Amino acid sequence: MRQPHTRCIAAMICLASVLQGCGDVDALDFEVSDAARAADYPRILPLSQLPTAPQEPLAAQIPDDLDRLNDRASKLRARARQLSQPVLSDNDALRLGQAGARGVP
Repeated sequence: MRQPHTRCIAAMICLASVLQGCGDVDALDFEVSDAARAADYPRILPLSQLPTAPQEPLAAQIPDDLDRLNDRASKLRARARQLSQPVLSDNDALRLGQAGARGVP
């Protein structure tokens, strides 16, 4: 069975593909200045001169932030446990059920 909108979708994809080449992209429409053309290539540095990664773990660099995040995570877990508890106690649920059965507003 043929889908009714298949041709419409295919036509829109083709139209979008064709129109994609019709736009002007200002970032690509720039001219290279003569000074830039005459400039030397950048100097390549040896690996020994490149900056290195920190030797100590990031967690050791920011212990206060780590403690604060762990504290926040434990509070969020406690709040999630609290929110997953039943809203009504068994007595309240029974009382509401009886009141509803009697038609008490």
